[in-house]
Amino acid sequence: MTVTVARLRAWLPLIPALLVLVVWFPSLAASFQFDDWAVIVGDPRVQSLGAWWQSLPGIRPLLKLSYALNHTVGDGPAGFRAFNMALHALNVSLVFVLLQRLARRLRVADDAGALLIAAMATLVFALHPVQTESVTYLSGRSNVLMASFVLLSLLAATSRRSGIAQWALQTLALLLLAAALGVKETAAVTPLALALCVAGEHGRRLRGLLLPVLPQMLLVLLVLAAGLLFLPYDALLVTSLATRDPWTNLQVQVQGIGWLVGQLLPLEGLNADPMLPAVVHGDI
Repeated sequence: MTVTVARLRAWLPLIPALLVLVVWFPSLAASFQFDDWAVIVGDPRVQSLGAWWQSLPGIRPLLKLSYALNHTVGDGPAGFRAFNMALHALNVSLVFVLLQRLARRLRVADDAGALLIAAMATLVFALHPVQTESVTYLSGRSNVLMASFVLLSLLAATSRRSGIAQWALQTLALLLLAAALGVKETAAVTPLALALCVAGEHGRRLRGLLLPVLPQMLLVLLVLAAGLLFLPYDALLVTSLATRDPWTNLQVQVQGIGWLVGQLLPLEGLNADPMLPAVVHGDI
């Protein structure tokens, strides 16, 4: 009986993942949209694996590698969208496992309560309409692919082993974080996410908090520094500063982030790309 229950629990993370595939299945019939035409269809760097290799080094190389793989396999927009759906299903399972682990370790509930907390939060994450951009909009793949690497990195970093196995997991966590940064730059927040994951366990013991987080912070700084030195991020920065001054730029970002956070609350009328009023100067 105990073995049967253990096996059942091992399969539980797959249930919300299967729901994802059922809910998003009708989207497979959709075509390319908006930026897809420039980023996926018209970009010669992602038309084949050889073209991708010749384009290196470049910005977001692993994201572009995923597009090149889709082009190689074929199946048109349905193939691209099926890959996005599979990534989101994977992320849903990873979120379930991570939340259940954290609920148990932080002792916010017993085993049954931890299971319920993880299940409810995972279902919201899996099926909230705000996920549409990341799942069905092919150019939104950067979000789901980055999240896959980030979640895997968090799971590796929060695993408890002894001796060499623990060092191997921490090394794996760093490699997964590096992969996430190769998909999208916002993976740089992963050390903060890890700090939140372990803060409840270590309380005010600074050493226990910094031990897993500090290597990730150093890696992020190293990767970002390398990107600024060897990739055209400096040109993007110059263009940004030429368009708006830093203070106005900050206001634009705060305005956009505020809108997106608000999209987590309603379940209809969602719009991830709204026509927000332009901030043209920094005194509003």
